[in-house]
Amino acid sequence: MENYIAFFQVKKYLPSSTPIYVIINNTQKSKALAYAQGAIDYLSYPIIFDELSIRIKSSFLLLSAAEKIKKLDDIQPKATTELLFEKACHYLMTSLNQPHSLNKLASILGTNRNVLTQVFTEHTGLGAMSWLRVQRMAKAKNLLCDSCLTIQQICYAVGYEDPANFATAFNHLNHLSPTHFRKMIIAQQTR
Repeated sequence: MENYIAFFQVKKYLPSSTPIYVIINNTQKSKALAYAQGAIDYLSYPIIFDELSIRIKSSFLLLSAAEKIKKLDDIQPKATTELLFEKACHYLMTSLNQPHSLNKLASILGTNRNVLTQVFTEHTGLGAMSWLRVQRMAKAKNLLCDSCLTIQQICYAVGYEDPANFATAFNHLNHLSPTHFRKMIIAQQTR
């Protein structure tokens, strides 16, 4: 309990946008107290460094996304759905290499997944995540044509964490594996 007191004494000196994590015993009472005092997340013992790193990185990504959305609020007023679509596209394209989910995107944009899906379908004929996949594959094709990056590096550059998933998605949209696509482009360029 004294850890909480010391921590929350320090908390009052931090900027309000600072993500606060609390390391606790894994009990319901500890969790409730941590959230009641303003923690955004908690970790319990034993602490796993990779988990801590991912959670902190995610918090800063969400803060960064919120700042990007605030900047977009300066855009001239337009129809609500058009503005929502523009904000969503801008956010997704500026963070193409990050993992995204429909729920997280809707939360960042201050809407719900049903509205977001409807807006994307009206504007593109695709759902938000399908549209994102098409954008990622377009960038991947450009990188395969115009860079010396490996397939794995391209995979990470367009937001995939697993090269096998990337290759499957690429093959599904282009009817060629990334390797065969690159070989085809090289063969065309050498003619």
